[in-house]
Amino acid sequence: MNNFKALFFTDLHFHPHGGDRSRLEETERTLQWILDECNRLNCKNLIFLGDWSHVPTATNNIVIDMTVSWLEKMKSQEIDLIALVGNHDAPTHENSEHGLAYMHPFANVINHYEKFVAEKGLCFHLFPWMKDELLAQVIDASVPEPNCFNIALMHADIVGAQNNNGIATTNGFSPSALSDKFDHTLLGHYHNSQNVRETVEYIGSIVTTRYGEEEGFHGLIYFEFDGATETFQMTQIPNTVSPKHITIQAESIDTADVAGHYVRVMVRPTDNVKELAQKLHERGAKKVMLKTIDQRSGNKDEAVAIEVLDFSPLSVFKEFISKNGVPESLDEDLILSLGEKYITAAQAISQE
Repeated sequence: MNNFKALFFTDLHFHPHGGDRSRLEETERTLQWILDECNRLNCKNLIFLGDWSHVPTATNNIVIDMTVSWLEKMKSQEIDLIALVGNHDAPTHENSEHGLAYMHPFANVINHYEKFVAEKGLCFHLFPWMKDELLAQVIDASVPEPNCFNIALMHADIVGAQNNNGIATTNGFSPSALSDKFDHTLLGHYHNSQNVRETVEYIGSIVTTRYGEEEGFHGLIYFEFDGATETFQMTQIPNTVSPKHITIQAESIDTADVAGHYVRVMVRPTDNVKELAQKLHERGAKKVMLKTIDQRSGNKDEAVAIEVLDFSPLSVFKEFISKNGVPESLDEDLILSLGEKYITAAQAISQE
């Protein structure tokens, strides 16, 4: 009796967010780590639960090139990929084709419901992103495989789940209806891992893309099905190679693990924000956002961004010129323009 093994992951959001090309390098490292884990575990199946891209109508050419390069490496190692289309990958009015169409030569891209019997006793039901009304109809029409564990894999809104803003959603599909039809449901879409019901869970995004996502698990789910006993188990493998988005209080700056991460600091009006920022820079923070709490309510949800400090090479260069100026014989605007051109070119070369 054969066993079935797979690594699940979701919500990559591959994109140079805010024009920051280093975000592409971070994603490239994450993708390499995924292949490394496949090799470590001798696992030949990857299943992605949606949102590979971030902006489907403006899929960056370099994102496509980097993804194809990774897919070629994946196939050379005889690893198979099933990729669900997520809402960020889905077709729009401006682009009638979904954002993962270029993956078809390398992967099984799921843009409509499919049922997949992976092994005797194990059946996956694959649901890409679709509108709530259509999803309800498709789930209602789906038929569980007899004498199998029937596992739904979805990119969807589920009633009662906490969305990416930490608010319980009232939209989407009923978790009890999923529990009634499927033995287990694994989801992408909301980035923080969470159990909506005992057998209905969001697995957690492979990376964090915004502040507020530091709670819960982010990484890979290692799925093992034992064909002899017809049982399965799932193991979380935390992502240790990607920067995190973390929120700390000003008094925690000296002790918090900030090196290489995106850091949001909640500050008081009396705090010396420049001194705090300098400390974080010295301790290796990648980028810093300073926020002050609305003193009238003390509600962090009403915190106002007072400054964002970027420690990327281009930002550091601009800050240096701003502070120190240039010799009188040189034109400052020209130096800034040339500096930006050469730093951008160097970053592009480093990604080739």
